[in-house]
Amino acid sequence: VFFDRLRASVGINCFPDSDNAFWVNGIDYTYKTGTVTLASGWQVYSGATPLVRRQGRTVYLNGVVQPTGTVTLDTNGVDIGTIDDPDMRPTETVFILCQGSGTSLFFLRVYTNGKIHIERLRDMANTNGTYNNGTSSMWFPFSLSWII
Repeated sequence: VFFDRLRASVGINCFPDSDNAFWVNGIDYTYKTGTVTLASGWQVYSGATPLVRRQGRTVYLNGVVQPTGTVTLDTNGVDIGTIDDPDMRPTETVFILCQGSGTSLFFLRVYTNGKIHIERLRDMANTNGTYNNGTSSMWFPFSLSWII
């Protein structure tokens, strides 16, 4: 164990490489937060700003978004945002099936370039594809994690 008083950091089986940090075997386990920039046509739903955070090699992404207008969420889908910090992006594409408002379902992917992509909406009426914010208050919550 190495205590670095100047950096206010601790290293186990390694020397800490940054200030105010906790390192184990060369991996920084300090809790870090990043930012997500929403794509044009998407907004935060009820103050639930998308959050990306990292602790050690595990990255967590969660939030709730809603389109501002009509959007087609078929098999092509659309990008809803981007993870700004390259150190928090997955090393391979990760994906999850999410439940939206009511009984709606959608498919979410996060690509290695940080793009957050949504597709394959099945809404509460069991129809697919198009969503219009002017006629509905549907929202899209998501929560997933990956190891980098």
